[in-house]
Amino acid sequence: MKWVEERRENLLAASHAREQVAEVEAAAAADGRVLGLRVRLTSEAGAFHIHPLTQAVEPL
Repeated sequence: MKWVEERRENLLAASHAREQVAEVEAAAAADGRVLGLRVRLTSEAGAFHIHPLTQAVEPL
């Protein structure tokens, strides 16, 4: 799967200046149902969070 969004969608919904990489593995049934996910999220959180659009790793 590949995530695709237009620039306008990104400007309306995303925060700026944070590099984030998500590696996702999915297990699916033959009929397309998702049975499981394994996600590895690597985020450059920096020194300060962006409230309220904070990084997912900060609460950990």
